[in-house]
Amino acid sequence: MQIRSSTGRVIQWLLVVMLMVGLSGCTLDLAALGSAQAAPEATATATKIPPTATVPPTATVTATATATATATRTPRPTRTSTPTSTPTPTPDPDAEIAYEIKAGDTLNAIAALFEVDAQELMAYNGIEDPNKIRVGEILRVPVGVNRVEAMRATVTAVAQATEEAVSAANTSGAGLPDRVVIDMAQTFQKANNCAPATTSMVLSTFGIERTQFDMAAIQKPIPNDVNVTAEEVASSFSSVGLRAYVGYNGDIQLLERFLAAGFAVMTEEWMDYDGGVGHFRGVRGYDRTTQQILHNDSFYGPNLWRSYDEVNRNWRVYNYKYVIAYRPDQEALVRSIVGDNWGAEAKFHNLANASIDRVNANPNDAYSWWGLGEARLRLGDSQGAIAAFETSINTGLLPWRYQWYHYGYLEALNDVGRYDDTLVATERLLAQMQRSEDVRYHRAVAWRGLGEIDNAITQLEMALEEHPGFAPAEQLLAELRG
Repeated sequence: MQIRSSTGRVIQWLLVVMLMVGLSGCTLDLAALGSAQAAPEATATATKIPPTATVPPTATVTATATATATATRTPRPTRTSTPTSTPTPTPDPDAEIAYEIKAGDTLNAIAALFEVDAQELMAYNGIEDPNKIRVGEILRVPVGVNRVEAMRATVTAVAQATEEAVSAANTSGAGLPDRVVIDMAQTFQKANNCAPATTSMVLSTFGIERTQFDMAAIQKPIPNDVNVTAEEVASSFSSVGLRAYVGYNGDIQLLERFLAAGFAVMTEEWMDYDGGVGHFRGVRGYDRTTQQILHNDSFYGPNLWRSYDEVNRNWRVYNYKYVIAYRPDQEALVRSIVGDNWGAEAKFHNLANASIDRVNANPNDAYSWWGLGEARLRLGDSQGAIAAFETSINTGLLPWRYQWYHYGYLEALNDVGRYDDTLVATERLLAQMQRSEDVRYHRAVAWRGLGEIDNAITQLEMALEEHPGFAPAEQLLAELRG
């Protein structure tokens, strides 16, 4: 019995030891947990107690938890997203911007901002007058390729329709509206400034803002210059990207055709003031019912209606001379309006024929005789030109200032070697005018023809003082100085 009792106690103790060893194997190593998220489970080793009959009262149990492997934490690589290119958005071909007009905006400035043509922008928005855009109004600005093409197609269609309408009108003006008025700014001239002031007004019809002083700096750098020719006016339009044509032999029907197509016209006329002076006027409308032409006049003011008869009476002094400005893309339209008077040779042939008809009807028509002289000179017949000029002078009907503005006679005299006559004529004119680069130039040509080079150079230098940059004087002076 004693043996069984001892054996039972041994078995009991053995069970206790096994239970303790099992608990030791589940104990967490907090230090190891800090260094490894998932360490291998520790293997517990225990000293096995032999089954002997004699067992010490207390059994010494050694339980060593030994990790079979030490896990070193390898840092996870930083997760880097694969770069992807941002797709470039495809431009909307039908894109259009709604631009609200602000204080100080001009249509030209808005067009420049969005890099479109001002005239195309006007047509696209149905704007007839660029000066009448209003603050707060919405302007449609095409930016997509389809929209831009649509805008240009609109402009082309309008231009073609206008050209067809004008071409369909015959010389009597059939098919044109009975009344047309073009908006034009008003500029009141300073002394001797009708040419630059009228140029400024005509530019306003294109939406171009230039003062009379801006244009005077180009046309007549010296304020006291009393005459600017139509050719100098025409040349000055290139400073703002426009072209211009100087025509002769105009008439009321021609003015109406230009106006119906949207073009203001500069006419060179005689003004009955202080003995008569040359004068430019801005033509901006007509009314067939009342038979009147509408002008903005730099001297008399805006909205000046004059009868057809009055216009012709003052215009004929210059043989119906005019200047028409236009954008380069409008040249075909302008040519169709001018018709068979387009080009230097054609217009002077037609001027000669018309002048002959008029002097045959009235032999004392001094202006038509002068027109015939001008036409013959430009067509290369200087002797015939002198005959016509002198017939005009001998009528005694030319205004005393007439030759202040017309230099064809001086040119023709030099062409045929009548240098002494040129000097006499220019001396008389300079005594009246005090200064004139044109007269001094022709005087210099005469001195050169007589072999008086120093006198010629003196006249050219004076011409350039009166009009710096005057091209004919600069060219001849360079030639004489070698």
